[in-house]
Amino acid sequence: MKFIYCAPRYHTNLHFQIKVLRDHGHEVHFLSLYRGGSEYYDALEPDILGYSGLFLFLNRFYNPPGGRLTKNSFELKYGFPPLFKLFRYFFQIKPDVVVIKNIESVYSVFTTIFARLFGARVVFLIQIPKFRSKLRSESVHWVGKIFSAIVLTPVWGDSQFPNDNHNLFYLPFSYPLAVDKRELAPGGTFRLMCVGKFQERKGQLVLLKALSCLVARYPLKLTLVGQTDESKYYNQLLAYIRTNKLEELVTIKQDLPWEEVQSEYLRHDIFILPSWLESAAYSPLEAMAHGLAVITSDDNGTKNYIVEGENGYHFRVGDGVELAQKIEAIVQNSGTLTRMSQRSLEEVRNKYDPEQFYKQFRKVLGLS
Repeated sequence: MKFIYCAPRYHTNLHFQIKVLRDHGHEVHFLSLYRGGSEYYDALEPDILGYSGLFLFLNRFYNPPGGRLTKNSFELKYGFPPLFKLFRYFFQIKPDVVVIKNIESVYSVFTTIFARLFGARVVFLIQIPKFRSKLRSESVHWVGKIFSAIVLTPVWGDSQFPNDNHNLFYLPFSYPLAVDKRELAPGGTFRLMCVGKFQERKGQLVLLKALSCLVARYPLKLTLVGQTDESKYYNQLLAYIRTNKLEELVTIKQDLPWEEVQSEYLRHDIFILPSWLESAAYSPLEAMAHGLAVITSDDNGTKNYIVEGENGYHFRVGDGVELAQKIEAIVQNSGTLTRMSQRSLEEVRNKYDPEQFYKQFRKVLGLS
């Protein structure tokens, strides 16, 4: 079969989906508007469409940053490529399935129209919970009614709530098992790791405060991996590290390529994601595949990938004291870390391997 993926950029959380499709003999293309700074093209090189001249003209007047392309919400919602160029790709490829990131954007509207024009199945990728207090998403409902579209989400939500969107399916992120077993806490030092842009909502400051509560009692080291997105906030982090004399315990690594970030997981024992407003974080699954115990805030859509008390913990968002307690629950007994590491690997093997994704994807497409 021929697949076209359409998204603003080639995100690494799609990497193993695309790879497993190609491994099974399918033809896969990826159309994006721009090239991101941390992308990895081992499975496929995306075709960069760029932006329509009409959008660039309108962007000069309506974009809050004065027309600069900054990947803000305006650009992501209203940006679209040269339409003839987009049409030409569809005409040349004649896809069987078009997979579209997001529903409510101008780019997704045009790709949906072209997909149906060429008779392709339409699949949308979104990041809302399948089960949530809102009974039905109107956008999910209407793309099903109008375009017979399937909608996939990697976010389970809370199953106490019903779901009235019968075309909305839960299909988790995928990542292959990176190791079978590994050395943990060499020399008795527990190595903590956090991955995320240096912006306030990523919560690195909350993590530093939790670390400060523990360093007098436990041998801990922390690595912060990310990119500077908010300079003022990044400087706050540096100031906190200096003021609390954490320079010997905290390492900051910036602008690492994706494959180097994956290598970093093997040098650490516990992964912590203290962020909020996180619709569906992929990094906890990456960490699990490398055998780390994982702690994440309860404001992360993929928190259900962590089985509470089994391969990690959840904590109340913004609560540094509770985060410190969760870290302590792991490091006060080295056997706990070993058990959680093995459980992370088991969870990935049983639920999140790309072959599992492939089987479920075929099922929702009605191919098996």
